[in-house]
Amino acid sequence: MKLESETELGKINHHVHLRGSNAKSISHAEVLAVKNAFVKALSDSGVGADEIARIRHDLGLAAESGADKSLHERSLRPLSRQQVREILDRNAAAINAGAASFDIQGA
Repeated sequence: MKLESETELGKINHHVHLRGSNAKSISHAEVLAVKNAFVKALSDSGVGADEIARIRHDLGLAAESGADKSLHERSLRPLSRQQVREILDRNAAAINAGAASFDIQGA
């Protein structure tokens, strides 16, 4: 996935039949920007701090120990649509509760 704008994600390398067209790459800086934007959106949507820490770990954004030598390698992997689906499914209740709370307060 890549950033289309500040609030919009886009697909890359999504060709099923023309697999040779799946050669697009994005920079490490953009990979980190996408992951951090996703985590921020989840946090702003009401996902709890413990779950945010778990997500940051799952996405390779958090160190496993004081001297984590694999952090750089793990953070290079782009965010996949499958990861987004799994994280959103796992946190649907918190996100929906946050959206309902916003609707009540914003109205």
